[in-house]
Amino acid sequence: MNLYDNVHNAFKFTIKNWKVIILLGIILSIGASLTEMKTDNSILLTISIIISTILLFFEESYRYKIIENTIMGDNNPPKPEFNTRFLKEGMIESSILFIYTVIALVISQLIDMISDFSIQTILSILGIIIFFSVIASGINKALHDGKFKSAFNLIEIFAFYKNIGFKNALFLIITGTISYTLIIECVFDFGNLNLTGFIDIIISFFLSPILLVFLTRLMALFGREAVND
Repeated sequence: MNLYDNVHNAFKFTIKNWKVIILLGIILSIGASLTEMKTDNSILLTISIIISTILLFFEESYRYKIIENTIMGDNNPPKPEFNTRFLKEGMIESSILFIYTVIALVISQLIDMISDFSIQTILSILGIIIFFSVIASGINKALHDGKFKSAFNLIEIFAFYKNIGFKNALFLIITGTISYTLIIECVFDFGNLNLTGFIDIIISFFLSPILLVFLTRLMALFGREAVND
């Protein structure tokens, strides 16, 4: 499929099951509210962190399920599951994001600490490689039978980019950037956006789940094309 066909496919996929969109909207709204909650009560704070973490695991698990099912050729949105297996997959996906984030933060700190321009350039290039890798990590993991190490196999990941072509790779990077920054970071930290409560609700309950499903499906379609090629 060409780029237009992929976008059209992802849009139809997104609106196919509004119950999932509503469920994700509720989950993301609760997650955003708990993250914004300010309290001096350590017990309430701990409970809110635990609940937010579980919701993040669910969101990441569902996102990976979309990728996995799409690559396998399924054109229907997966049904959310509330069991330990689903939660475990979310923990794995979250841990992948966490590891990549830690690596990126270390690189960023080293760039600030080191004054040598050549070393800063090398570290910056390494940071870009890490950024590109995290975008395609879930797809590459799904392409290799869900193996955890495949999420960090840079050779496989960049071979995937090469396989889908420059235009699709560029669009995937743009799509992935929007997905990770808007859906994951902003949804769970609305305080940084300084928006009114009403707009927060619209974004977390309506816009974010639609973007979550649409962008994830769109990214996964590139993975399916890599398999077909």
